[in-house]
Amino acid sequence: MDIQRLREIFDRQGSFAIVVGSDYTIDEMGGALALYLTLSSSGKDVSIISSKQPLVEVSNLVGIDRVKPYFESKNGDLVVSFPYLGDEIGKVSYTLESGFLNIIVKPKENYLSFGEKDVLFKRSGDVPQVLIAVGVKRLSELSAQFSVESLKDTTIVNVDKAGANEGFGDIVIIGQGASS
Repeated sequence: MDIQRLREIFDRQGSFAIVVGSDYTIDEMGGALALYLTLSSSGKDVSIISSKQPLVEVSNLVGIDRVKPYFESKNGDLVVSFPYLGDEIGKVSYTLESGFLNIIVKPKENYLSFGEKDVLFKRSGDVPQVLIAVGVKRLSELSAQFSVESLKDTTIVNVDKAGANEGFGDIVIIGQGASS
């Protein structure tokens, strides 16, 4: 393993994403969260991603509330998503007031079936400069979060313990004999 090259990658500016494999263990999630918290505390723009909702077994890990199902970057487009059931939205408009953009969703009838807690905010259209895959066995597993083609200029660090890993990425760290 080339420690100097890994150090250079972690010293880079730009966005980082840590993706945890879909069948993660508590060790994999714990390791991914440790990386996330370390990079965050050093001022990096970092997201931690899992396509699977965090399980009860990992609910006590520090930082578990930061795990998202998608990549969130400061550079991408901000997407505001509203549930759309049937034909209940009659009109969408916006106003600019006191330095705020207000998006106004008017119902077609008297009410909307969703509330503020149902509205989603996410960033899209951007890919990280560095992607750290923890417990991800195949490159195709990343397609739940990214178009694999869009990652062509992204540096990928692949960290795993299992022998079934394809060995994809620019830096591959697979400890086949490791217990965790």
